Amino acid sequence: MITLIVIIVICAVIYFIGLSIISSNAKKKNATKKALLEEKYKTLKSVNNFFPTKRVGHKNFIFAIDETNSKVAIVERYRTKIIPFEQILKVEYIENATTVASKSSIRTVGGAIVGGAIAGGAGAIVGGLSGDTTMKNKISLMQVKITLRDIQEPSICLKLIEYDYEGGFDPSSDAWSEVYKENKKIVNNIVDSLSVIIDKVDKENQNNKVSVTESSNQSIADELSKLVKLKESGVLTENEFEEQKQKLLNK
Repeated sequence: MITLIVIIVICAVIYFIGLSIISSNAKKKNATKKALLEEKYKTLKSVNNFFPTKRVGHKNFIFAIDETNSKVAIVERYRTKIIPFEQILKVEYIENATTVASKSSIRTVGGAIVGGAIAGGAGAIVGGLSGDTTMKNKISLMQVKITLRDIQEPSICLKLIEYDYEGGFDPSSDAWSEVYKENKKIVNNIVDSLSVIIDKVDKENQNNKVSVTESSNQSIADELSKLVKLKESGVLTENEFEEQKQKLLNK
């Protein structure tokens, strides 16, 4: 009887020690994560002429937007990248090796309309997990890829999770469910924000093109009106008028 009680007590002690270790490790992990974020936020505050109106924090990076100056900032551990809105051409959310959602600018192929969200509107996160039947519940990589109009650095990959153990993790498991949901929320936030930026810049460019065209058409009309008056006043002959008119229309 005494032996049984001793075993129970020992098991209880081991159990509570285990809980204490798990709790301590969790606290250390959260403290490390918080410290990494604080360091990045401090770096973001030191960036000249950047006033964030939106920030999305992850232990690996901070994604921030300055709507006033039309810039995006990405702060990683060893560097800070400032990206003007007009340089952003495409954003993708990638799980493992598959693009789950994508939004492209209409500026990428000579002004032709390309890309767009993969079903569901701008920045929509749609689709299921990638891979065959045996791999559907395993995820080894979650990242957001941003394509830029920048020869030196044509793309940036923001990695949220990179997991190598036994081919990946099961996002539906108790251990990973909340982690996956938390990272997916960050993904949605970044992709939706960049999709809005891409649409905004495209719309502004289209409006500018329309404005230039209208201005050009008005200028041609004014010049034609002047030629007509010169012909009517006898300054230009009919042949001279036709010659100048054709030059003007062929510009």
